[in-house]
Amino acid sequence: MPSARKPQSQNKGRPPSSTSRRAIAERLTAELGVKITARMVQGWQGLGFDLDDLDALRRELATLQRPPGEDEGTEAGSLREQILKAELRRKLASADRLEQEAARLRGELMPTGALFAEGADLGRAVRAMLDKLTAQLPPMLAGRDAAEVQAVLRRVFREELTNLSHMQFADYINQALKP
Repeated sequence: MPSARKPQSQNKGRPPSSTSRRAIAERLTAELGVKITARMVQGWQGLGFDLDDLDALRRELATLQRPPGEDEGTEAGSLREQILKAELRRKLASADRLEQEAARLRGELMPTGALFAEGADLGRAVRAMLDKLTAQLPPMLAGRDAAEVQAVLRRVFREELTNLSHMQFADYINQALKP
């Protein structure tokens, strides 16, 4: 007895044509930001919706009434919610971009390259400080007991770190490299 099987799609594994329901569903999914299926496209085409005009499609979808007894979890019921959520995400992202641009124009944001340059300058300044201290500390610490060494190190490190925090990094490097 032959089994009743659905015929296989002739397009298996190949990209859909631009007019196929699958291609239209993929395009609408990308444009609306919600998952649209080929079956939804078929239903909307049957209702005469213009699927090329997103604004008109949104208006049509907003006026759709749920059939009696249809719960909120169904595909058609949640579509309106998904579209509204996607539009809200887009508006929030746009507002965030505008806030970032305003902060950049006010000078509150620093370009990434400048930030990396500042970090590199800080690293060079710390290295210059440590190089300077390796030359200065041995004579200062010679012949002292542990408590005196600790006191001297604490004082010298505090002075150097205070100097480092008050100077521009390039100035500190230049001063530290002077004989």
